[in-house]
Amino acid sequence: MQISFGGMMSFYSKFYSGNYKKYFVAPAIVFIVCLVLIFSIGIKKGIDLSGGTQITFHTQEIKDAEEIKSFLKMQFNLEEISVTISRGVVSNRIDIQYLQEKSLLALKQKISTIKELGSQATAIEQAKSLLLQYNYDLNQINAKTYKDWMSALDLLYNNEKNNSVRLVIDSLSSKFGLDNTKVEIKEISPSLSESFYRKAIWVGLIAILGIIIVVFLAFKEFIPSIAIISCGILDILGGMAGMVILGIPLSLVTIPALLMLLGYSIDTDILLTTKILNRIEGNPRERAEDSMVTGISMTTTTLGALVVMLVFSHLYNVSVIFDISVVLFFGLIVDLIGTWMMNAPILLWYVESKKKQE
Repeated sequence: MQISFGGMMSFYSKFYSGNYKKYFVAPAIVFIVCLVLIFSIGIKKGIDLSGGTQITFHTQEIKDAEEIKSFLKMQFNLEEISVTISRGVVSNRIDIQYLQEKSLLALKQKISTIKELGSQATAIEQAKSLLLQYNYDLNQINAKTYKDWMSALDLLYNNEKNNSVRLVIDSLSSKFGLDNTKVEIKEISPSLSESFYRKAIWVGLIAILGIIIVVFLAFKEFIPSIAIISCGILDILGGMAGMVILGIPLSLVTIPALLMLLGYSIDTDILLTTKILNRIEGNPRERAEDSMVTGISMTTTTLGALVVMLVFSHLYNVSVIFDISVVLFFGLIVDLIGTWMMNAPILLWYVESKKKQE
């Protein structure tokens, strides 16, 4: 144990002793690989940002995702079908996601148009006509006021939507022998998902802008501040690349995880920058190596915890924890490269150049 610890300390003490500029190659490669993955394959939006329906079955058997997808394409008029199968200890999870059917979207649009009519009398007549198209008995609806007729239209849409989802569930259950009594259903309308997406983007931009302002105010020097921010951006790209590799969508779960990753990255980079720029003991390279001991210990401890989270969330099909853990795990792996092979060399280069000029 002492030999191992001594070897690690020897590694840290020599890391920046030579030509540290050669380390720039590693983060440059990581940056290019992340961009290629993100823009060539792309990150799909989750149901909470794209709208649509998600149906989740739990089964003891292993099913073929492509076979389920092909069946849905042939049997129903669905778009953007995604089938994901996760194996667990207790049961296997089948997540089926698709955009809302065009017929339902058309119905929703008709109802919105009727509600936007200026004349209540005209709106009621249009509502009656639409209900008759779907074979509703107007006498049984018992609507008297304008509000009653609009409520009847909402009930029409909900019934059609529920019938559509139930038909998909029953068909899958009959075809593949799935249990349709313990099915999880998640539905989000396109307008609501668009609102979620806009707000999530705004929150992300405000958070990034706030971090940039704080960093510049803290150090009041351009190059160190840019180095910190660049490392944070690289970490986010790493988390997004992990999402691409494992097929995890951009959602209201993964966006906060990316912002969490940004915060963690800034934390370790500020530790490094403060130590190199503001401390006086030793020379800049020694201070960087000393920071490396603390920073890598922090990150590897966090990575160990994330591995445990990944394993158990995968075994027990806890998708939210798994998605967050994947983003943080890949981001922190990239953070090790970005902090110690990009940020630290930039700071050392900056400090040593500044000292030569003085």
